[in-house]
Amino acid sequence: MPDNKKIPMTPEERSDAVQVIRKLRAQTMFLARLLDADAVGESEANVHMSLMRQSYDDLAALLRTDAISRELDETHALCRKANARVRELEAQSGKSITADAAMSRLKTLTDWFATWWKLSGFHYMETTWLQWGIQFRSSHEIDHRNARGANIRFGDKELAMQVSPVVPYLFNNVDLRKDTHHDDLRLTSENIEQLRNKITTAFPGFRFTSCTGRMDHDEMLMELNGIVPWADVEAWRNKALAEAAKLPPRNTGKYFVELAGLERSLNNERGTADWPKNLILKDRDRLNYLRTVCGLWTTMQDTCRGQPAIEDDLTLDWVMDGKACSKFFKSGTEYDTMTSWIAKEFALDVKADLIGTVSDYAPKDGGLTR
Repeated sequence: MPDNKKIPMTPEERSDAVQVIRKLRAQTMFLARLLDADAVGESEANVHMSLMRQSYDDLAALLRTDAISRELDETHALCRKANARVRELEAQSGKSITADAAMSRLKTLTDWFATWWKLSGFHYMETTWLQWGIQFRSSHEIDHRNARGANIRFGDKELAMQVSPVVPYLFNNVDLRKDTHHDDLRLTSENIEQLRNKITTAFPGFRFTSCTGRMDHDEMLMELNGIVPWADVEAWRNKALAEAAKLPPRNTGKYFVELAGLERSLNNERGTADWPKNLILKDRDRLNYLRTVCGLWTTMQDTCRGQPAIEDDLTLDWVMDGKACSKFFKSGTEYDTMTSWIAKEFALDVKADLIGTVSDYAPKDGGLTR
């Protein structure tokens, strides 16, 4: 079709879409096998349809389209919930707040909550807006500790980069069924009690509503259901940022976020087994570029040591497109001069691409993070 516009997608987005399609196909075939065996009740149907809907929504987001659109129904539902929240906010503030402003705020809070559950080790959660909080149902799939938050596709990526060192992994000493790709949460009373206590530590107003059991290979796996108050989500984010600010400054710019994602994706042999080789090579070239630029920036920061100028001579050496490059900075060179150089040399925006969003809790001075 002559007017059929190509969907603008990065190599990472295309590979993610292919993986989601494979996952969706596997979920559909598994449900078909259960139907053939006449082993599908209401609970199983709800669980499997929710899983497939999650995969479908992921795919629709990656393709930036939704052929089986539920946008109208969802918009009406969101408007009803947003209007309820607007009325509550109006009562609290005594002034008019638009539905758009309220929905934007609730979306931000939902992103912060998604940042928490992804860093905590949950593979994914299905969330619903309620008037006073977020209702969720978790997956029984649990990310490995070394994979939590890597290439985070849910939530606020820059927030995740900032607070990941202070967000505890929830599944230490929890009874899991081990697997190479991800683990599975077993349905036991001990697991329920442990996770209830751990989630309450993060969100004091957390209300545990139920757990859903799913039989898989003769084992009962668990999906958690609960509600977290909106105010608790905001308090969690503020507390996490305050704790993270006590640590050495972290770069959360676009380059560092992309670098973390590519390192995770390309180290996942299972995930890249069916990728086209030309895409893998292109991504590895991009990975090497990001490692070079981010490495130079980190070296400059370390040399500056929070001072307005470097105290010792600094020589930067790197290889770009097979060519050896070098840059010399004499002692006393100011950090403004160094940031201007890297911005011009690599045609980037230092604030957006390297430093990232500086939170209200971050130090106000210090080296190249200003």
